[in-house]
Amino acid sequence: MKPLDKEALLTKLDELNISRGKVVLPSSILIIEEEEVITNSFKEIFEPQGYLIYTASEGKRGIDLAVTLRPSLILMDFSLPDMVSFDVIQELKENPYTKNIPIFILTERDISVEDRMSLMGKIERIVRKHAFDTKEMIDHIKELEILYPRGPGLSMS
Repeated sequence: MKPLDKEALLTKLDELNISRGKVVLPSSILIIEEEEVITNSFKEIFEPQGYLIYTASEGKRGIDLAVTLRPSLILMDFSLPDMVSFDVIQELKENPYTKNIPIFILTERDISVEDRMSLMGKIERIVRKHAFDTKEMIDHIKELEILYPRGPGLSMS
């Protein structure tokens, strides 16, 4: 019924999965971030929610893990030690195994208008590292799980 009740919808989806006996694999998040403190803070947020967390401290390693593991979501630092973030995003979006995985960009500061324009259509969201709402972020990820049902990276189309 309209207006859509998000909580009722999520509850119904959970019920359908249980009643059909589906085994829902835990969603996984790949964090590509050089700073271990930041990585650990995201682990503390997401692991209790049931997410599997994979980490990489460099862009090249992150790309390799994304292709191999095909996570449900990639959280990626805007400034990586070994690669320009635009190049990492480009490689992920050009690879048939990773092109449909949503990407959140992590940043310390505001991103310029030019950079935002370049990122448009390639990433899902920009997240300030030290100033984000945990519940809002988890809710957004859960919404993505509905939009990209299990294994967004599995699509070969």
